[in-house]
Amino acid sequence: ANFTYMRHSIMPMVWTLPPLFLLIAQLQFHYGYEGLHVDETVLLKVTLADGACSEGTKPSVDVRVPEGLKLETPSVWIPTLGEMAWRLTAEAPGDYELEIRGPSETTTKTVIASEGNVRRSPSRIRGFWNELLYPAEAPLPAGEFESITVTYPETEVDVFGFDLHWLILFFILSMVVAFALRGPFGVTI
Repeated sequence: ANFTYMRHSIMPMVWTLPPLFLLIAQLQFHYGYEGLHVDETVLLKVTLADGACSEGTKPSVDVRVPEGLKLETPSVWIPTLGEMAWRLTAEAPGDYELEIRGPSETTTKTVIASEGNVRRSPSRIRGFWNELLYPAEAPLPAGEFESITVTYPETEVDVFGFDLHWLILFFILSMVVAFALRGPFGVTI
């Protein structure tokens, strides 16, 4: 009987999971990351596409930061990862846009230094599937940049003195609401 019940629940799950997946991706950008605090340092990483730079040489990638942000260090080139990294510090709260200039193209990346509950994008990546996973910013166009990442600290929600990941709280509240509404909707288990 349990297998029959599970077989009957497969089709509703097939229709429910894709929208739920997209909803969770959106909620992660609102509740999963903390904004930069003033004088807090994070990493800014720019990953270059294969073939964007010649073997063994450091590519010329430049980052222009607006007033309110500061690069703490010069770029560090990690050839095995095809990645350049900088330490980035917020000097004042605000919404900022970095300008990343490569040898042949220029792109941007948003950075938010705020404690409010706003949508934060830790990564800007190219590709259709990555756009589904990281929908907070437009994907990178095909070119020399593979991804641009700001390592925002992850946050937790305080529930009666317990720090929980927002997804656990979302699951608990979903179950509570489902059980509360099962009577009015005529659902039996």
